[in-house]
Amino acid sequence: MSNTDSRTLIIQRAFNAPINLVWDAWTQAEQIALWWGPKGMQTKVIQHDFKVGGSWKYVMTMPDGSRGNIIYSSAISKKGPSMTIRRFNETPISIAQLIKWGTLSSGIAAYLWICLQNGR
Repeated sequence: MSNTDSRTLIIQRAFNAPINLVWDAWTQAEQIALWWGPKGMQTKVIQHDFKVGGSWKYVMTMPDGSRGNIIYSSAISKKGPSMTIRRFNETPISIAQLIKWGTLSSGIAAYLWICLQNGR
């Protein structure tokens, strides 16, 4: 397997629909917003630059109010295009929570706070 093969996403499915409708469903932002994501989730298309080298960004609101953020862009990774999927709560996570969970040490949190306060 080549390096490119390991980064290739292949989606394969047969649809009982005319090819132009399937094409529009994947390439038109207003169509993607109608079907992208699981049932019960609302998808908002922030950016959909459908071309070679283009990028796209979708935000999905889940029934519990949390949000999923999907970004596909070569700007995300120096190694080429990538897809990033993140999940956000309606209430942002606090620095105190990150320290409690062990994500950040109190020293790193203090350093980041100083940087933010001083525009660094």
